[in-house]
Amino acid sequence: TPLIDDLANTTNPDVKKADEFTKSILNTKPSGNVTDRNTTCHILNKLLGGEDQQCLFFDSANGINLHDASGNLADIDSEDRPFVLKLKSSEGLGGDNTFFDARGDKTFNSGPQTYEIGPPERTKTYTSPTGWTRYGLKVLGKSEYKNDDWLHPFQHPGNWYRAFHGTGNATKVDFGNSNANFDQTAAPVDALANIFVGGFREARVDVYGSGVYCSPNPVWLGNSRYVRAVELDTEQGKKKFMCMLQVAVNPDGVQYPTNDIWVTPKPQDIRPYGILIKEV
Repeated sequence: TPLIDDLANTTNPDVKKADEFTKSILNTKPSGNVTDRNTTCHILNKLLGGEDQQCLFFDSANGINLHDASGNLADIDSEDRPFVLKLKSSEGLGGDNTFFDARGDKTFNSGPQTYEIGPPERTKTYTSPTGWTRYGLKVLGKSEYKNDDWLHPFQHPGNWYRAFHGTGNATKVDFGNSNANFDQTAAPVDALANIFVGGFREARVDVYGSGVYCSPNPVWLGNSRYVRAVELDTEQGKKKFMCMLQVAVNPDGVQYPTNDIWVTPKPQDIRPYGILIKEV
């Protein structure tokens, strides 16, 4: 497996192709449509890129093969879904290890639609996140999970409940190093990636007891302070976009203090499986 330093070498033919591909995307003003690949690449670059951090995109469908064991490199493996490749990252940010799975990609145009999810006679209502576009994370077949029943196939009796998690209140302490270089504006999305790699951490503010907080109500969470927006200059003028996680929650490990707030006392009882993006 190649090292990051090797792949950062601009003489590498695939790195050159990736650099050209990235420039072709970022040098063109995005349309402003969140389902458009170029727009989402701009959103991710805005959120994850910076002076001490480089974003690079590439298209594996065109024969480019860049990867490394630490997961720092991910690819665009379909025509309409972006994946971010970061060769350099600042200390403390967790976005390096973001993996994506096109099988989980979905745009929720109609709705809201509701489904009963979970064990027989113990189901909970899943409300689809209308107006959001989901980019699936690579979670199926993970070695630490006994099987895929918790997520797939949909409405399997072994499915975990569905919910949503916002990272709008993320601060540097949420990345495990309070002295790390930190950009508050990028924290929500960096936290999304950090959660996928290292798992959830218990909430710093635990009004309803210790644990990880989430909501079964995408509308309530999307309108709350737990989800923040970033601004992007598009062909349609300046636009703002929001991000949050779609998660699965263990039916045997969740508490329900309110209709809109759930708590999982043990972080291992909540699993992210998609990043949701929406225009404000």
